[in-house]
Amino acid sequence: MKGSPKTGLTLVAMDMTLRVCETVTDKIEVLGEGEALISAEKLIAVLKQFGDELLTCQIDDRDHMTVLADGTRLRIPGEPPNEFPAFLDYSKTTALRVSAKTLVEMITKVNFAADTEMGRFAIDGVLVHAFKDQIRLVCTDNKSLAVSTLKLDRKVKSKQHAIVPTKSMLLVRDLVKGHEDEVELRFTNHVFVVTHGTTEIAARLKEGAYPPYGKALTMKAPIKVKATKDKLRKALAKAALATGVYSNSVTFEFDTDELTLTAKDPEAGESEIKVAVVYA
Repeated sequence: MKGSPKTGLTLVAMDMTLRVCETVTDKIEVLGEGEALISAEKLIAVLKQFGDELLTCQIDDRDHMTVLADGTRLRIPGEPPNEFPAFLDYSKTTALRVSAKTLVEMITKVNFAADTEMGRFAIDGVLVHAFKDQIRLVCTDNKSLAVSTLKLDRKVKSKQHAIVPTKSMLLVRDLVKGHEDEVELRFTNHVFVVTHGTTEIAARLKEGAYPPYGKALTMKAPIKVKATKDKLRKALAKAALATGVYSNSVTFEFDTDELTLTAKDPEAGESEIKVAVVYA
C-alpha cells in the first residue's frame, strides 16, 4: 500500500499471474507520504473484525503497521516495501474503450466453452482479438466454440491479441458487473489490462498459439433454423436430465417444423423433447 495526501491510498495485490490495483480517496484521510508491505490475509482479517469502526494506521521505521481503534491497539509485522515484486510494464499502451455492460455480456456468452479439464492439451484461456474496428472474445475446449464480437467506434492501429487466463477474465467480469459506464482495455505482448474507475486489473498472458478458430466461422451452413431462446434452453435442460456418466450428450434431430432433443444413459434413463422451429 502507498499513501499520499494528494492521491489518497493505493492498494496493490498480486501473485504470479495477476495484479490488482485500487485507489481509495473517499472516507479516508492520508496525513503524510508513505508506503508499507503488509500481508493481505492479515489486513483483511483486521478489517473484517473492526467493521465500520474508525481506524488509525501508522507505519514505523521497521515497516510494521500499528492499528489504533477505540480501546484497541494492534501491531502487524510488515516487510520492506522494496521487496514487493515488480510486475510487467504496461504504461506505454493505447487504450480501447468499451461499455462495461457489453463486456460483461461478451464474457458471459463465451465463458461456457472455456476448457476446465486442465489436461495436456487444455486451452485454459479467453482469446481477446482486436482488429480493424472490432474486438472479439473467443473460447474453445476443442469440442465447442463460442465467439462474441463487438464493433468499435474507431479502428485499432494494429492487430492485437491476447490469451487471458479464464480465472482472470472472470475476475474482470465480476469487477465491472452492474456498471453502465466504460472500461479501458490495453494490450502488450505479455499482459492484458482492464481499468474501471479507480480499479485496475493486469493479467499476465498465457503463452502459446490459439487454435485457428476463423476456419470454423467461415464454414457455410446450408440449413438454418430459428427457435425461441428460452424454449430451447428449457428443452435442453429437460433433455439433459437423461445424461450421465456413460452418455453425456444430447442429440438434435431436425424435422420439417420441429426439433427433437434426445438423450439416453443406462443409469439416468431416456428423454425426448420436441421444440417448434422455423427454417430461415
